[in-house]
Amino acid sequence: MGGLAQAWGFEPDRWDGVSAREWLGEKAKRPTPEFVRVTKPVLEQTWLRNYTGAKQIVERLVENEIGPMNAPRSQRGYVDYIKACRNSLTIRSLLAEALIRFGDKDRDPADDDGSIDPVSVPRFTTLQPSLQPHDDRVPYPHQHEAWERLTAHLAECQTTGIFEGLLVMPTGSGKTFTAARWLMEHVINRGHRIVWLAHRHELLEQAASSFHRVSGLARQIAQLRVRIVSGRHCGTSQIDPADQILLCSVASLARRSDIIEPILRDTRTFLVIDEAHHAPAKSYRDLIVMVRSTKRRRILGLTATPTRTSERERPVLASLFGGRIIYEIDPTTLIERGILARPIPEQVKTRAEVEEGVTKEDVSYLERFNDLSEDWLDRIARLEQRNRIVVDQYLKNRNRYGKTLVFAINVAHAVLLTKRFQESGVQADYIASYRDDGRDNKEINDRFRDPGGGLDVLVNVMILTEGVDLPAVMTVLLTRPTISEILMRQMIGLERTEGWGHGRSLSRLV
Repeated sequence: MGGLAQAWGFEPDRWDGVSAREWLGEKAKRPTPEFVRVTKPVLEQTWLRNYTGAKQIVERLVENEIGPMNAPRSQRGYVDYIKACRNSLTIRSLLAEALIRFGDKDRDPADDDGSIDPVSVPRFTTLQPSLQPHDDRVPYPHQHEAWERLTAHLAECQTTGIFEGLLVMPTGSGKTFTAARWLMEHVINRGHRIVWLAHRHELLEQAASSFHRVSGLARQIAQLRVRIVSGRHCGTSQIDPADQILLCSVASLARRSDIIEPILRDTRTFLVIDEAHHAPAKSYRDLIVMVRSTKRRRILGLTATPTRTSERERPVLASLFGGRIIYEIDPTTLIERGILARPIPEQVKTRAEVEEGVTKEDVSYLERFNDLSEDWLDRIARLEQRNRIVVDQYLKNRNRYGKTLVFAINVAHAVLLTKRFQESGVQADYIASYRDDGRDNKEINDRFRDPGGGLDVLVNVMILTEGVDLPAVMTVLLTRPTISEILMRQMIGLERTEGWGHGRSLSRLV
């Protein structure tokens, strides 16, 4: 403990009378990737040597193709494998999660009331539908229309054995909620399983949050097991056939077909592809083929932009979902209905050196997923000049921008931006999937939602993307760089009159 505390900044002479354990407990209430970044050498020399979960950490690293890719068989071998890995964001996140699980073994059960924070989503949980609160959101007419079409196709499936098609709804129209509620009522309630695929962990957390909120509809089952599988959540090796809702990153499943293939070939499995325009990629196709190899199959694709797939891939996309669009509604219709608002875009050039330090792995990830890798994004998040421009842009337009929501790159970026805003005299805070200070995400979110709550700026990491009611927000700052027009439209798609009104300002920093 003394070594960890000193690595984190503890000075025994300066803190006379305060033990290293007490100091560390105050300064680092919960382990974070940043804590691991600083203390990894100490963890390797001390805690990891006796940690029984080191084998599982190595399995997760191998799944993600990180490290020397050998096959250690001893505790020392597991530790040496971890030591050989670069101190990347992925390994820091894995070690932070392991430290939390290790510490939670001694946590007083009375500290856990069994409730689900609507902002922070657990990687695995078992819910009792009969005890879950009623979801009081009032659906829009287009959502009712979608449910009617989906239910009609499901009835047809009883005869043909085949459910295949796309649900096409613009970003911001409640696509995830629409799918989750229908699936809970018509799939989970009938004792079947859902495998939900996406390519980014934020999308998995968003979907998990939606399923949690509508879990009270699954009245026909006693317990509901919900698991998120990705490089930042549960590993593929942790999948249990008893899990009823599996929200999985494509990359995690692609590496362990031996685990996922029996589940996908099970006729009780309903496969859902989020951002289905990515489905022509081989990693998706291989998984879809497993489902389509059975006579009775159920596959649903969700997308806002089916026509934005490259022209040569459009026939492939159509064939993967039976050449059928189950339901579609366009943005213009929803704007005319007053459900979507028209953003007023601005672009701010930061001239940041974002390509400095790019690796072969970064380039490979870009080619495979048409997006920046987590390590690349993490480097950009720490560019101080760029962060300063973000804050200056707000300060120059403070009166015009009003209450502002900021999309950050990752948690470290959210922390840095919030600190810079606060240093400039702005009432700012952040919400993220984890915080090292123990603050409550819901309380912060509620303060921001309240026009008189005292928060002018809220920084978030792709959390506030669905089911949001933020009537006081005037401006959105997009600070997460991307070359994906689809991802950009996802963030812009927040412009919903339920929470945003018409003609909100939208600033993109590049």
